Amino acid sequence: MSDISVKLYEECQASAIKKFPPYLVREFLPLTFHDVQFQTNIQALDELWKFADSQQEFRFEENIKLLNGGFTLQEFDIFKSATRKIVDYTSSFNKPVFGRNALTRSFLSLRALDGLAKSMGKEIKDLRVLEVGPGSGYLGLILGLINKESKYWGLEVTQSLYLYQNQIWHHSFGNRVFEYFNKSNMPTQAGGEFVHIPWWTWADYLSYFPNFDVLVINHAVNEISPKGFMYLMAKLSQNLGNIKVVVEGWGGGNYHSNLETLLQNGFNLCHNFHDHRQDSKYLPVSVGEFKKIKKNQVRLTSKILKCFSKRLTDYFEKRSIQKRFYYSPKIGKLSQFLINSKPDEKIDSILSYYESFENKVSMWTEDEIFGNYIGSNKHLIKK
Repeated sequence: MSDISVKLYEECQASAIKKFPPYLVREFLPLTFHDVQFQTNIQALDELWKFADSQQEFRFEENIKLLNGGFTLQEFDIFKSATRKIVDYTSSFNKPVFGRNALTRSFLSLRALDGLAKSMGKEIKDLRVLEVGPGSGYLGLILGLINKESKYWGLEVTQSLYLYQNQIWHHSFGNRVFEYFNKSNMPTQAGGEFVHIPWWTWADYLSYFPNFDVLVINHAVNEISPKGFMYLMAKLSQNLGNIKVVVEGWGGGNYHSNLETLLQNGFNLCHNFHDHRQDSKYLPVSVGEFKKIKKNQVRLTSKILKCFSKRLTDYFEKRSIQKRFYYSPKIGKLSQFLINSKPDEKIDSILSYYESFENKVSMWTEDEIFGNYIGSNKHLIKK
């Protein structure tokens, strides 16, 4: 199966909804996107230009700063190749963009994966990666450009984003991309694995999935429905002790109980250093792993807290859990492999590369043009 039409996606989704019980279907809806009224569905593929640089608007300069000021020579080559793929694809809509916000953000995860590979004595192409919520799909794009045998699996529950990922990946890699639309049609294990997973295949208990080395879940932990997140943990449970987790931002949703679910499954934060202003040496991402021990007891047991109302106790518990993830920079043993690269090509080189397109490509997405018009240069996903 190659590129997917809107009609085919809708037919397969409708068939799945008929088969699954209602509460299961609910847990695989993009609930946070619905809350902020983000466009989760399109009517035709010619709408896909909207998602070429989605959810990361106005972050280009910040991203370069987070990348310690620029790219290594190898990264710069990958960046240029990916940019050309994005420009070539979006030009088909007569709305060519560089994808500069979402693409540069993806290199933070790429560096984290490279560091994890080194910590395991492997190369990045040897890691079997599961990404939950690929967004515009650019981590998968750059991993696929690095090596045609990269083992990348991308899970997406949002129709509009799934279809953009499908189109940009098939535009870039052709039949290397496997659309896992049916559990009876399992991905081949010969050669590379570049697998695209819709929610209904993931939700089927009997679908085949391999053991993953890394779970990448950027800007989504707090946005996945709680029972959907519990399902994720259950699906990976047989191999949790061997999985590293990369989180570049926990997400702006309201489902903070997912942090508790992580702790209850033995999650241990090995590297957490988000404040790049303090020290650009380390990657501003969170990296964790699941301990092979009895599940952590998250509930606070202080006798003093029991004197308070349940509402206040729940508040203290929530703050205690969030502190473990948000407010306590942790530089551990693993961090020696998670060093931010020293750039060979800084922002001037990147801007010069953009200028080589002779102003034929827009620096700004249309959402950013809207933001500039109303005098706002902030992230626009929230209402």
